Amino acid sequence: MWLSWKLYRIRSLLLHMQKVSPAIAQSGGYIGGGPKKGDYFCGNPFDAGFREHAHQIPMMIGTVYGEFATFAPAAYDKNKLTAEEILEILKKVYGDNAEKVLDAFKEAYPEKNGVDVLAIDRAMREPTVKLAKLFAKGGGKAYLYNFALNSRSSTASRHGTAPISRISSETQIS
Repeated sequence: MWLSWKLYRIRSLLLHMQKVSPAIAQSGGYIGGGPKKGDYFCGNPFDAGFREHAHQIPMMIGTVYGEFATFAPAAYDKNKLTAEEILEILKKVYGDNAEKVLDAFKEAYPEKNGVDVLAIDRAMREPTVKLAKLFAKGGGKAYLYNFALNSRSSTASRHGTAPISRISSETQIS
């Protein structure tokens, strides 16, 4: 009963916020959800760039290889899959490109099981690399990491450690 009442109150608050937020924003008010633009924050770095002072402070930014892989455990034991079974699983996601994807993955991560390509963080890695490159292009020192522990688990990836790479404006990262 108590939880139902709490959820009702939260939902009610959110509905009221949705009603008044456009008017507050239109009048120049701050409605939250992120940092407010000002002297210390120019806006999204992809749109506004970085403040001059920011390049004096090294940036360390990175991702976790299997960040979202543990939310839905695999329906198979990856340690018992044959090469043919791995390829069939990958074809369901990558279609005719499955072999190319697998080859590229094995070149980048030779110690990992081929089916682990499905655990790669595809949502956060690309913008993280772009941000590090943008920062380095402006003259700052950017350090990029990827935590990528090889999981002993047969059904899910786990967080781990990996070397940190220095990114310069000339660094080629794919």
